[in-house]
Parts: sequence; structure tokens; C-alpha cells
Amino acid sequence: MRYKIVEILEPDFGCEGRPDGYVQVDDVVVEDTLGTRHILKMEDTKLYELELDVGSYLEIEKVDDLNWFKSQGQNVDSPCQMSITLR
Repeated sequence: MRYKIVEILEPDFGCEGRPDGYVQVDDVVVEDTLGTRHILKMEDTKLYELELDVGSYLEIEKVDDLNWFKSQGQNVDSPCQMSITLR
């Protein structure tokens, strides 16, 4: 299904800064073709690597059960794995 990135929420570390060795994971708010919004968790470095930003479109071809729970806003500890095709 095709999704448009409508917002990227990065964690706020305040004055303490990022902990050593921390891998930043952002909440990526996407909207499908029906107008339904979902939240995906993606590593910040992956967003930059794929040059994804607000307004970018992506085609998610395969989402495992873990990702489905994340897209529904459930708290899941491990980073998601999905097959993405950029459009």
C-alpha cells in the first residue's frame, strides 16, 4: 500500500542530551490512500539514508506482525523490519 509521510516526531532529550550508544528511533506518521494515519517507528539514520522526509511517499510491500502492532500505536521494543519501495 502507498503511504505519504505527514509528520516525523523525534525524541526530545532536553538538556541532558542523548545517552551514549543510543540509537534514535523516530515516530513516522504516515497516511494511506484512504486517509487513515498510522505511526511507524524507524531509525533516524535510516530516514536520512533513504532521504525520507515529510511529503515523501513510500510503498510498503510487506509488513510483519510486529510492524502491524507498531503501526497501530502499540509499544513494541525492537525496531521494525519492513520492505519499502520509494515512489
